[in-house]
Amino acid sequence: LGCLCVKYTLASLILSMLTVFLLS
Repeated sequence: LGCLCVKYTLASLILSMLTVFLLS
């Protein structure tokens, strides 16, 4: 369960970074 939580956190982090990169 903890591993899944980490995966979700990493995924959202990468997604936000990608969004910022695309919008800038």
